[in-house]
Amino acid sequence: MGTFSGLLSLIWLIGISALSVGDKAPSLEGTLWLQGQEVTFEKPYTVLEFWATWCPACRSEIPHLARIQSFYEDQVRVVGLSDEPSSDLARFLKGEGKEISYGVGKVTHEVRRRYMDGTPGVPYAFLVDKTRTVIWEGHPSDLDEVLDKALAGRLDIERVKRISSLEKALRETLKTNDMEIVAQAADALLALDPANERGLRVRTVVAKKQKDPAALRAMYDRLDPKILKGAKANRLAWDLITEKELPFRYVGAALKLAARAVEMEPENGLFAHTYARVQYCLGNLDKAIAWERRALKLDPGEKKYRDDLDYYLSVKKLREGCTPRDPSLSQGPFPDSP
Repeated sequence: MGTFSGLLSLIWLIGISALSVGDKAPSLEGTLWLQGQEVTFEKPYTVLEFWATWCPACRSEIPHLARIQSFYEDQVRVVGLSDEPSSDLARFLKGEGKEISYGVGKVTHEVRRRYMDGTPGVPYAFLVDKTRTVIWEGHPSDLDEVLDKALAGRLDIERVKRISSLEKALRETLKTNDMEIVAQAADALLALDPANERGLRVRTVVAKKQKDPAALRAMYDRLDPKILKGAKANRLAWDLITEKELPFRYVGAALKLAARAVEMEPENGLFAHTYARVQYCLGNLDKAIAWERRALKLDPGEKKYRDDLDYYLSVKKLREGCTPRDPSLSQGPFPDSP
């Protein structure tokens, strides 16, 4: 019963929209446009991002989406859509949301349902082409990669459709209580798309339930960090380095992924923060301190960076005090242990 319940809980983890790649994007009828004009899909591509003012992950995507709108201004239109009260949205736009340089609309609950049923929640984005066809859906942090390919004419829609189909098939297997079937479905997805986060997450959980850390390590050994954008590499590195079950904390893979993230975006404070944590876990305390200081310099207001830096500094101070002159520290709480 425990295994079955665990599998069912994964359905949310890899939530996928009821929409499929190739479907027509539902109408946005009834939307109140608080910023920008009504969406008519006149540009080659339109990004529809569902978000909420109360969602920290959504707020962290605002600068990213603003950069996309600025960089691809002639070819892409970005809009943020929420079903929150228009008064709340207007208040946010005048305050914390001043950085939002793209369209914002208050959608009806029905419009939100048509797009968002089955997803893990906000933030969640849909890329729609000029014919109003959905050509991609997923976390907005992964938009850069798909937009680059789409605008260069290199986006393989048939491959995207196959990936979407395998993701939905994987989701269906989670309704069973058969770990082997779930593992096979995840492996089939990862064979086509080795960096697929839904496949990686499900295969990780299956490996944990089967108490098979070797399966997780093999999966990440097959993943080439060079095919990843910074945001995805960073998320995967953080998951691996903060995993609660130590046998599944794969520091070697986390190091490669975190290094890829900071290589791609050396001025990203979050990536520097992750790299610092990896260095700490490797025992490289001075490097951890240096990278956390870099993270804090890039994002001075981030309390978690300051907290981690203070912790690393306290560990360094304690380590420097662990000398034979202080037996209680050098030997630890069990002096007679080997």
